[in-house]
Amino acid sequence: ERDLALLALLTSKNDSLTNKYFKQTANLDLTGNFWLPIGSIETYFQGHYDGNGYKIENISTFDNKNLPLSYVGLFGYVKNSLIENVNIISGSVKRTENVGALTGSAYGGSIKTCRNGAAVIGIQNCGFIGSAVGTKVMSCANYGDISAASFAGGIIGFNYIDAALVEGCLSRCNIVCAQKSGGIIGEAVIEGTKIIA
Repeated sequence: ERDLALLALLTSKNDSLTNKYFKQTANLDLTGNFWLPIGSIETYFQGHYDGNGYKIENISTFDNKNLPLSYVGLFGYVKNSLIENVNIISGSVKRTENVGALTGSAYGGSIKTCRNGAAVIGIQNCGFIGSAVGTKVMSCANYGDISAASFAGGIIGFNYIDAALVEGCLSRCNIVCAQKSGGIIGEAVIEGTKIIA
């Protein structure tokens, strides 16, 4: 847990970890830790994280008063990064905007063979990935329930600026949302976004 938390600490101190490679080597239980996301809107995570199929259990952002109101998840904001083989089993990720179990927002890059079972609770742009710009999401699965007022999706809550590609992904979760929701993508406001089985 300390090594994973260290990544969050480094990005919070303006180190984007560009082109650095990290590989998870054990199951992690985050019980009792109010999670600080890896990367933020000020300092993106721009590295390569390989979860190596190991579990991450009991992630929680509840009651953490030090968290920003948006860009919250295991990762807060990733840019031109590769995130793969992450296996979030349980927990709850809660904030207002751009809330995702895996990442609050993704700009470019690729996310592949990841899965999630944690619940996501927010106001808008909520999902496995809260919002995405030109990101490729491949062979991922979301089982975690999502609750939002608008723009909620099983894989991506909101896609804008550049088209996203979602390929071979599975969404098997409950979504409670007043407007603009979808099993895979809640809302895409850019032409060219593709969902491929």
